[in-house]
Amino acid sequence: MEEAHKYVFADLDALNEDALTCVIGSPDRSAKLRLAPLDAKWGGNIESMCGTSFYLMPDGMERFRAAGWAVRVKSEPNDQLLEEMLRKNLSENDYEPNWFSSKTLVLLGSELSDSLRQLVERHLESGWRVRFYSFNPRGARMSVRLKEKYPSSFKNKYLDGVDWELMRTGS
Repeated sequence: MEEAHKYVFADLDALNEDALTCVIGSPDRSAKLRLAPLDAKWGGNIESMCGTSFYLMPDGMERFRAAGWAVRVKSEPNDQLLEEMLRKNLSENDYEPNWFSSKTLVLLGSELSDSLRQLVERHLESGWRVRFYSFNPRGARMSVRLKEKYPSSFKNKYLDGVDWELMRTGS
């Protein structure tokens, strides 16, 4: 099977300060390296890292951009900018359904809204693999239906303290 290409999308407002530090990276460890322990069993290259935020201060935005993230600012807290980015990802990466898909959508957020869940399902139906990492236990539980419907293509995980430690230390 060919190596997976990953497209990371994050709701940056869902991250607390500890999570922001892990996801942004630091001068000694890049964001891509910090994300790697969570997704190591699937392997692959991170092609892009995109995030949306309403609450992030300008210095936080700059930290993300310096770490290689493409950050877009929401016009209001409930702006559906993340959904727009996922729609654009689908149209730009038109992909033939394939059992051995080499494209993976990695989604970081608190929970899947109805509109996000529909877009995730469209990615799955188009042959993508999807990995959803939730910063909230409720978000991980809410995505169970997708896990049941797409057992080999959809994985979800609640990021707990152990996961944050993995991201901090890389071990």
